[in-house]
Amino acid sequence: MKSILDKEEIVNFKNLSEQIQEKNPANWGKMNAAQMFQHLNKSLEVIFTNKPIKRMFIGRIIGKMILKKALKNPSGIDKNTPTAPSFVAADNVDFIKEKEQWLGYLAKFIKMSETDFEGKVHPFFGKMTGNQWNQLIYKHVSHHLEQFEVK
Repeated sequence: MKSILDKEEIVNFKNLSEQIQEKNPANWGKMNAAQMFQHLNKSLEVIFTNKPIKRMFIGRIIGKMILKKALKNPSGIDKNTPTAPSFVAADNVDFIKEKEQWLGYLAKFIKMSETDFEGKVHPFFGKMTGNQWNQLIYKHVSHHLEQFEVK
């Protein structure tokens, strides 16, 4: 299983992220590169801050089932998968600020373990194990780097 906590993967994600420029077009979806970095940052606030997360009603009903399916999917996250409202990027985003924040978050993974993720709550999937977070973050990052043709 590939891991967001693997030092080689972190370095690879860092190198790929550094290749993304503000004008890089997306292969799918509506986000531009700045919004993609902000989206990744918002999704990691769950891990790196104590900011409360509002659960989605539909997630309370089917979240665990979808999480299980997503983690089993060997091809990663499907294109144009809906985004939790709390992870939606703003219309006008500072590319440099968001990219720098993203690279900072990415660097923090080097000193972390799955226990640091344990019990954190996702707005759609709910309370997750450290292993589930590890897999989901890895797949999510890979998905968006592929979206901007650097994976």
